[in-house]
Amino acid sequence: MCIMDYIRPATCTNEVFRSMWAEFEWENKVAITTTITGLKEFLDHIVKSTNMKCLTPYDDSQKGTFLAANLYARRRCSRQCIC
Repeated sequence: MCIMDYIRPATCTNEVFRSMWAEFEWENKVAITTTITGLKEFLDHIVKSTNMKCLTPYDDSQKGTFLAANLYARRRCSRQCIC
């Protein structure tokens, strides 16, 4: 059984996302090593790998070395997942 079979990309409002985000304790950090160098390419890879939906619009005209994005999904049993 694969957990990815139970996660579906979904949407929610910014208010709902921020409320859920505030409820969680974010102590677990994950170090990532990758050969991907582009921010958009890396974001697309994470979205595809986690089977989530990116709620944050990406603006190609913005240039930088930092990216923050809100990812969201629902499990088949309707529980929410945020990242």
